[in-house]
Amino acid sequence: MATGTHLRIEGLGKSYGRVAALADLDLELEPGITGLLGPNGAGKTTLIRILATLLAPSAGEVRINGRRAADPGDRVEIRRRLGYLPQDLGLYPRFTVFEFVDYLAILKELDDPADRHRRVRSALAAVELEDLAGRKIRTLSGGMRRRVGIAQAIVADPQLLLLDEPTTGLDPEQRMRFRQLIAGLGRQRTVVLSTHLVEDVAAVCTRVVVLWQGRARFTGTPTELRRLADGQVWSSPEDGQGAVASWRTESGAYRVLGPRPSPAATPLPPTVEDGYLLVTARSRQDTSA
Repeated sequence: MATGTHLRIEGLGKSYGRVAALADLDLELEPGITGLLGPNGAGKTTLIRILATLLAPSAGEVRINGRRAADPGDRVEIRRRLGYLPQDLGLYPRFTVFEFVDYLAILKELDDPADRHRRVRSALAAVELEDLAGRKIRTLSGGMRRRVGIAQAIVADPQLLLLDEPTTGLDPEQRMRFRQLIAGLGRQRTVVLSTHLVEDVAAVCTRVVVLWQGRARFTGTPTELRRLADGQVWSSPEDGQGAVASWRTESGAYRVLGPRPSPAATPLPPTVEDGYLLVTARSRQDTSA
């Protein structure tokens, strides 16, 4: 069984021409599940790709269990111990599900056929694809292909698991099962989960990092993120003018984030999403000031 990995990120920067995708980022990640939140362009995928050693930073350093990702020898050892699910996983449509995951296991240097095949079957069972092991990938739905991607990421029992938008294409029931799977995996290893879905972070993550224009604007637990919105969430019969956010709910009332919108408004308990919306709103104000 894998054990967790310690990540240390110091002064990390990545630029594409004049555009800074990451800027002077400092993070320290321990075993457990860290959720990366942020709008499009915040730097989440860039950070994941750097941690996966697929992208070299423009500045700063990444150390994983003391090994330097910039060092060629250390980089080989890091890659042996990580599993990675990119946003767009290139699948071989003519392969069966089993053949594809088995092929990725071979690339992970799992040389013993009996042990490797046991691991492949276990990974497919974890994502509920064992009954489709013989199906060609070209015949699968988008959600099934996503689950194949998760299976290949966990087949070698990695110490470090990097997941970039892993629930894309999954239906609500599959997403719930995915959360259960990741919660179990996070007990024994370090998981970094990049997502747009705040509910995924609230459900499984022990730590949250909110990125905005390549910088960490919040680092803490989901509970700490939720508490940022204490006293700032309201149920109102009217739309909140000038609020941080306001939207109509199924009851017909408006959920308003910000100062009390009217004397008729009543307070509501905050959610992790409310805290996230406050962080991004404040970040937007700071960068436009």
